[in-house]
Amino acid sequence: MMRLDHMLLEVDDVQVTLDFYMKVLGFTDGGPDGPFHMLRVNADTVLVLAPRHTPALVHLAFAMERDEFDAALGRIKAANVEYGDAFDKVGNNQGPAAESGAHGKTKSVYLYDPDKNLIEICYYEPVAA
Repeated sequence: MMRLDHMLLEVDDVQVTLDFYMKVLGFTDGGPDGPFHMLRVNADTVLVLAPRHTPALVHLAFAMERDEFDAALGRIKAANVEYGDAFDKVGNNQGPAAESGAHGKTKSVYLYDPDKNLIEICYYEPVAA
């Protein structure tokens, strides 16, 4: 079943925003991830805090099972929608590539919706026993 995995939130001051959400709403610090900082909302969802002026003001990531991902990517290709293997590579029509999500590493592709909001679809690979 598809679910919201993470959402990018563009902020003026990452530390001030981190402190606010932790103190006021009880979210927990998920730590840095490249130029971003993860803020855990609950077991299934994180906010990705991004410094102001990060490309794509809105970024929504939807996690799904592998078969759902494959079907969605097939529809993207059939509709000639440009996609990419990184948030800044939409249009290279490559991927999926390794990224970070609410539950660790994902396989993801990125695309824009009609209003140029950045959408990520992803799946988690099974953990080896």
